[in-house]
Amino acid sequence: MKKFLIAIALMMAATSVAFADDNSTNNTEAYKFNINQNSLANTLDMSSDQIEICHDIIREFENDMMFASSTINVDSRKSISKNAVDKNLKYMRMFLNDKQYKKYVMLLNTTLVNRGLIF
Repeated sequence: MKKFLIAIALMMAATSVAFADDNSTNNTEAYKFNINQNSLANTLDMSSDQIEICHDIIREFENDMMFASSTINVDSRKSISKNAVDKNLKYMRMFLNDKQYKKYVMLLNTTLVNRGLIF
């Protein structure tokens, strides 16, 4: 009976360590974006000129978020990612109309919340 209880305690400890490792991995994975730009263009009903501009802005946003994921300090990571989101929204506002921008903000906000990136 004693061996059985020790075995259960060890299994529970190993399980909790495994879940702790998954959380730290998921935390950095949340900052890695791979945005389907064709789907975004269709959803926002963008013109061909808007698609070209959007492609550059999204690529820069993905790079900024990738840099944030590589940062070790959690406070720096949040600051860098918040600046990346703010910069992305500022650039997208320049060439999207009001209806497109409103829908883009909704999509981006939903994505950030789903990934646990709330600023």
